[in-house]
Amino acid sequence: ELAPLSAFVARKESVVENREGLVRLMAVLQDAMDYRMDNLDDTIRLTAGLTTLSEEITGSIFRSKTVGMFRTSELVSATKDGKVVGWLEGRNKQFVALDKVKTAVPAADYYLADVFLEGAARVRK
Repeated sequence: ELAPLSAFVARKESVVENREGLVRLMAVLQDAMDYRMDNLDDTIRLTAGLTTLSEEITGSIFRSKTVGMFRTSELVSATKDGKVVGWLEGRNKQFVALDKVKTAVPAADYYLADVFLEGAARVRK
């Protein structure tokens, strides 16, 4: 089962050297995810203002059943129970099947669950 995923990529050295910054970034992004869920109309208006899309088009995208949006708490649970790694493994298989990569790196080797969870612990409640 695949899930809509977005990601940030960092060099291994950057993760080690800037771990605190990554945790803080995760907290800000998670706060924004929760804001989006709690303030969808405002989010649609703000997004339309930042893009060339109308509020009608932006709203139809955000409200679409094909666009998955999560709360931080949902992704925390999905991280803890291994579901996120499963979604990423599904993407790995898709990339191999599409011949985009020959061999995929195991998701547990690149998904920084500890950084995500530490950031989530800092999200404003």
